[in-house]
Amino acid sequence: MNLKRSISKVVRVLPTLFEPGELPYYLSTSKSELHLRDRIAFCLQSEYPLLTCLREYKRSDLVIVSDSGPVCHVEFKLIYASGVAIGYSPSLAQIRKLTRQMSKLGVGQSYGIIFLPNLSAPSTSSILYASKKAYFDLAARAESMHPGKVTPMALEQCKRLLSEHYHMQHSIQKVGNSIGVDVELLTICIERKK
Repeated sequence: MNLKRSISKVVRVLPTLFEPGELPYYLSTSKSELHLRDRIAFCLQSEYPLLTCLREYKRSDLVIVSDSGPVCHVEFKLIYASGVAIGYSPSLAQIRKLTRQMSKLGVGQSYGIIFLPNLSAPSTSSILYASKKAYFDLAARAESMHPGKVTPMALEQCKRLLSEHYHMQHSIQKVGNSIGVDVELLTICIERKK
């Protein structure tokens, strides 16, 4: 049983685990951390039927438990790539919050998964734009500062924040378009260095 490999594999294929257009829809209309966590939990439960994958268990987003107790904790965080790319302090604070949560775990293996969607802005006259104006204004600001490079800049910021204390694996995937918004997803899996 290699949970680390299984978690990495599920994260890599995550966009294919949703119906066409479903993941971009979730990512462009709400903060969809729970949709992603639940899909990952179900895949892991299917792969390891002798273990139990518990969501929201003892203050952890996901705990994988054997008969003898917890064997793995996974904490999730969804943070928009545009905020991280420009060093927006509330976005960076969310990364620090995830690392604090992970440092409290200690039992068994522990991993963090950071989802950083990068959304193109819809027409400014659309209802979606009006409903998420603050986000799309931040996205426009990030795009003007880093034209075509918002996702790579978010990755660089994460490396600066995390690489000293965490092993990191990442993937960048175009996940599609929904309601006029193109969605790219940077996913970073982290594990505390020994």
